[in-house]
Amino acid sequence: MDIRLARSTDANAINELLDQLGYPQSDPAATAARLKTWADDPAGAVYVADTDRGVLGVIAVHTCPFFERDSTWARIVALVVSSRARRQGVGARLVAAAESFATHHGCLRIEVTSSPHRTQAHTFYQSHGYTITPTRFLHPLPTDDVHYRQVEHPETPYAPNTTTLRCTTPPPNTSCPPAHGAGGLHVRQWSREFSM
Repeated sequence: MDIRLARSTDANAINELLDQLGYPQSDPAATAARLKTWADDPAGAVYVADTDRGVLGVIAVHTCPFFERDSTWARIVALVVSSRARRQGVGARLVAAAESFATHHGCLRIEVTSSPHRTQAHTFYQSHGYTITPTRFLHPLPTDDVHYRQVEHPETPYAPNTTTLRCTTPPPNTSCPPAHGAGGLHVRQWSREFSM
C-alpha cells in the first residue's frame, strides 16, 4: 500500500469513497478541480491509499494559525476508507500521513469532527489518541447571490476615486445602507460596505 498525495486522476475513486461516506458525487471534473485547489494550497494536503486493488482510502488535512498565540493547528477535514478495506490498517496509515503533514507544518495539535452516528469512527479515533470535546456550534452562511451596486466618490478628498460597493439584496434579517448610482456587480459574499 502506497500513501501518496492525491492527483486529479483520482477523482472517480475519491467520488466513490465520498459516496460511501454519505456525500454523493456526480461530477468527477468538479472533484478534480477541488483536488487541484487543494494541491495548490501549501496549508493543506489530500492523501490516498493506493493499492493493487485501486484507491481504498482518502484523507484531507488542513492547517490554520492560532489567533491567540503563535504556531498553528490542523484539522482532518475528511477521512474515508473503502468498505472493502476497513479494519486492515488503511485508516491508521492515512491518519499517520495527516499527522506527519501537521507536524511538519509546526502544528501543536490536530482535530477532527465526526457525526454522532458514526460510532465506529469515534472508537477508531479514540484508539489513536484522540479525545472527545463535545461542544461545537455551527451556523450556516447565506449561499444565494448577493447583488451590489457600484458607487463612485471622486469628490472624497482623502480617497479620490474610491469605489464603494453597497449591498442591494441582503440576506434575510439584514439591511443595506442607501446608495446612489447604479452598477452591475455580482459577488458571492456578504458585506455591508467596503472600499477598493
